[in-house]
Amino acid sequence: MKTKKVALVLGGGGALGFAHIGVIDILQKNNVPIDCIVGTSMGAVVGAGFAAGKSVQELTELSTSMKMSKMYDFNVNLKGLLSGSRITKFLKPVYKYENIEDLPITFVCNAVDLLTCSTHVFKSGNLITAVRSSMSVPAVFAPVKYQGMTLVDGGILDNMACDIAKNMGYDVIIAVDVISKSIFDENVNSLFGSVTQSLLIMQQQIQKLQTPNEPCDVIITPDLKDHKQYVFHKESTEDIIEKGRLATIDAMPQILKVLAKNGIKLKQTKKHE
Repeated sequence: MKTKKVALVLGGGGALGFAHIGVIDILQKNNVPIDCIVGTSMGAVVGAGFAAGKSVQELTELSTSMKMSKMYDFNVNLKGLLSGSRITKFLKPVYKYENIEDLPITFVCNAVDLLTCSTHVFKSGNLITAVRSSMSVPAVFAPVKYQGMTLVDGGILDNMACDIAKNMGYDVIIAVDVISKSIFDENVNSLFGSVTQSLLIMQQQIQKLQTPNEPCDVIITPDLKDHKQYVFHKESTEDIIEKGRLATIDAMPQILKVLAKNGIKLKQTKKHE
């Protein structure tokens, strides 16, 4: 008899995606098995860290130390406001694993090819290239050239990629939506803010249309209306992580019910700290 598997789908949303850390924390504390991570944009950044073996504490420390000022590497060729070289340099020692297929937990992420207007799913190959592609917000980060493709943020077409998890054969899909309850900033006064808010508007509308048809069993939706997707600040990040915890605590009865219905037992192994 086939053992049923659980996929955790982490949606994109800039700094709002740090809520994924809180979600993972509560899932682990409740011994919920996570057999696969499907990440988009910031969901790919956090998901790859978890799949690489980083603890919740380590992910929290990394996220609270992340500041946009440290990532500024202005691009002189105008392919994007930032070249992305500094974020690549920041992430490389974090993940340690070079290739996706070497990760202890199955991990995939998505990006969009501008040349074919289609989603590309990274299931193998260089981990940094995959994550860097998935988080390449158009006009903010330069696109990634890879195998003849020009790749940008996966959230352009599929910000909460439950369909990818389903197509991979996972039986129970727990998704995290960090943008539906986000509100728009009334005082956008920077190029970065303008671009990211425009992307948020687009992603919210696309996700609203897609969600009724998404094969998700549980959708966790942290209340992040007090936060902005382009604000990277220690106190804000800590609160975003906590909001992820609270939303997951609320969702646990539903999660446990779905697991039981599918005959999936809780993990008996030692919990992460």
